[in-house]
Amino acid sequence: MRVPYLLPFLLLISCQPANQTPHTASATGSGYEIQGSISTAAPQSRVVLEQQVGATTRLDSAVLDADGRFSLRGHVPSPGLYRLVLRAPSTNARIFSVPLDNHAHLTLNADASVAHWQGSPEVDFLQALAQARPVDKPGIVRRYAASYLAPGVVWDLSTTGAPDDFLDSMTTRFRLAGDSSRAALGLYQWQRAYRLTAPGTQVPNIALPTVDGKTVKLNSLRGQYVLLDFWASWCGPCREEHHSPERRKIHRLFRGRGLAYYGVSLDEDATKWRRALAADSLPGVQVRAAGGEQSATARAFGVTTLPFNLLLDPEGRVLARNLHGHTLGGHIASYIPLD
Repeated sequence: MRVPYLLPFLLLISCQPANQTPHTASATGSGYEIQGSISTAAPQSRVVLEQQVGATTRLDSAVLDADGRFSLRGHVPSPGLYRLVLRAPSTNARIFSVPLDNHAHLTLNADASVAHWQGSPEVDFLQALAQARPVDKPGIVRRYAASYLAPGVVWDLSTTGAPDDFLDSMTTRFRLAGDSSRAALGLYQWQRAYRLTAPGTQVPNIALPTVDGKTVKLNSLRGQYVLLDFWASWCGPCREEHHSPERRKIHRLFRGRGLAYYGVSLDEDATKWRRALAADSLPGVQVRAAGGEQSATARAFGVTTLPFNLLLDPEGRVLARNLHGHTLGGHIASYIPLD
């Protein structure tokens, strides 16, 4: 899991804004239509169509008939993911995510455990993603790249370890198409950051203080491979990684073999940083960028998520970005043989 600094585009509840782009379905049209049947709905149940972008906006509602059927028709303010909420007396609400534009004619058939949507490419897109292995999801996104859901899906994948070259190419596609949705704007920010530390890039030198106040320059480690690790005491996944068997094994195997560590904390609170250092027993050089995620250091390296790391060659060029677990150890071993 990674902790994003950028706007939180949660795939299952976000909706695109109303501005139109070349690859986005129009907000105008004949209007949406949803025909549904929920076989387990209690008497007097109601479905409510909602938009959730910050605050929740109620768009439409209908009471289910005796057979659990309902129908909704209307216009949505923009293409995107909406929520269809089943509300029944004395029971918890049930939420169905539904992709809608003003050309969609959808059918929902649901029982106690399964909800099946039909009627649009976006429905097919989301169902394909739900059934796919993580490694297969980039290919599915490319197949549905013209969908108004694609930028939001790509943004969601950017926070779950999708390959950088996939994210970069898809972001370029959205940029060329003139997409100005919230998810696309977030991806443009990600792309600017990514290109600061793309493989082959010479990283800037930084000079930051250690816990005892000594300033150590990153380029003082030239001549060695360097794991440049950005983290913070408040970043749960960072701390879990520090204590992971894989990271401990890397420390043990490559100690004294030409791998140096330069850890940069983005803690604004120095006391919490010192406590985390003591608890995690981190190796090598450990420094702090006092301005946190808004510091000049974080901006210079385009740090938008934590944990974030770079593997540098002995000349200070990026070999790889954001490697974790066994992948990190294997990559280091490809440069520093263990035999």
